[in-house]
Amino acid sequence: MAMGGDVGRGEYRFGPFLFDSDIDLGGMGLGAGDGGGIRVRIEPGVVPEAVAAGEPVTAWVRAGGGGCLLTVPEVGRFAVMGGTRVVVELVEGAAAGDVRSYLTAWCFGALCHQNGMLPLHASAVERDGRVTALLGESGAGKSTLAAFLERAGDRVVCDDVCLLAEDGDGMGIVPVAAWLKLWRGAMEALGEEMEEGARTYGDEDKYRRGLVRVAGAGLRVGRVVFVERGDGAAAMRRLTMAETMGRMMSMIYLGYVVEPMGNERRVFEQCAKVLAEAEGWVLTAPWGWDRMEEVMRVLG
Repeated sequence: MAMGGDVGRGEYRFGPFLFDSDIDLGGMGLGAGDGGGIRVRIEPGVVPEAVAAGEPVTAWVRAGGGGCLLTVPEVGRFAVMGGTRVVVELVEGAAAGDVRSYLTAWCFGALCHQNGMLPLHASAVERDGRVTALLGESGAGKSTLAAFLERAGDRVVCDDVCLLAEDGDGMGIVPVAAWLKLWRGAMEALGEEMEEGARTYGDEDKYRRGLVRVAGAGLRVGRVVFVERGDGAAAMRRLTMAETMGRMMSMIYLGYVVEPMGNERRVFEQCAKVLAEAEGWVLTAPWGWDRMEEVMRVLG
């Protein structure tokens, strides 16, 4: 299970969580722990049988009452339990950067579900108090669009996972953003330098880039925009409530763990609360760095 010099206890703040970790998460741009937030213990060890026996939901994932389990070849197994504990059973020689990335992405999403929060597969930006959540499949351009909007003066609320939690009668945004994850082409178009240590995963040409303007707490989503690639001019189309709900339910981060965990009703009700305050739109965005100004004008 060795990771060289990467085992060493520390506290790190990430979104609503305070990681008490035996795995070094330094260099990720995470805040130092201060005792607040939901405390989560991260430790190397052997995955408990109750988690390993969960229902298979994908080739790499099991989930059920005992917790959620991710198995990554050549990296290890990540068991997330009760919303407060992560056990990492590492493969000998696993790349430290990959381990950290799975802890702050997949494991983070599982922790959100286990703590009753709603993680959307979205990046989000804020301007003048109005938050636009950009939802879409991987590669749709959510993070890239957020980066260009940031350059135009917007504040980034989150990247890849837009986290919401129940707040009175509605759903409040839980700030998570520490970075944007951008492909090499986007980094070059933005004139950003790429550091090997900022690579998200060892086999991806994608990099974490620290944020310039980060939004704080106390915000709610005003627009839910589904980003799709298309030919021709950029365009926005308004969706009905039913259309928006259907699309939104398909854009839950780690949505495949919702049913085996028995959380379908809660997730549906939380999505409905979001849409009681937010409009639904589809943004058709043509590809090309020279088209970004056009896309941003249409988005408004």
